Amino acid sequence: MRWLARAVDRQLRRPSGLVGRLVTAPWLNRTNAAMNGLVLRLLDLRPADRILEVGFGGGELLGQIARWTPRGLAAGVDHSAAMVARAERAMAPLARAGRVQLHLAGSAALPFAGGSFDKACAVNVVYFWPDPAGSLAELRRVLVPGGLLLLGFRSKAAMERYEASRSQCLRTDAEMAAMAERAGFSVRGLHRGQDRHGDFACLAAISRSGEAAPR
Repeated sequence: MRWLARAVDRQLRRPSGLVGRLVTAPWLNRTNAAMNGLVLRLLDLRPADRILEVGFGGGELLGQIARWTPRGLAAGVDHSAAMVARAERAMAPLARAGRVQLHLAGSAALPFAGGSFDKACAVNVVYFWPDPAGSLAELRRVLVPGGLLLLGFRSKAAMERYEASRSQCLRTDAEMAAMAERAGFSVRGLHRGQDRHGDFACLAAISRSGEAAPR
């Protein structure tokens, strides 16, 4: 059944077509519900916050962020054209009001000026970044100094149970923390959770001023 595992991996990496819009996106929202809930709580949103989500997928978390930031901005980037088009339809009123911005872009080249956001998050996508160090450096660039970064991810042990995950770039908690520190963040904690799919964690880090360590 390797062909099926490869097909699932392709959809998770970049949802596409009818399957992506009607199957993968709702499935992502359901699967990520507990992790999204933890990230939303840790964001501790204020009405005027400017928030970025990288890899918003099914869009459930981004929609919740927009509801809690009526005087701010909820911006999202995703490298899946299908997910961006789906979110554009679902969030059209919020986009017209200037409360939501959606971009088709990858994590390593974010289409924003430096210091554009107070807080940023990425949920269940770090395994798919081709250049994690570069993506973290970009997140640091677009955050204000002292800005909050939240990275939600499943444990390496939980992910390794699934054949579709074996081609993904899985890291331990310590490796994730070290990567964030090298990119110019100060790690402030690792918050854990669990759902029917296994253990997960959310790494919380603060953007430092000054230069990041060489990659």
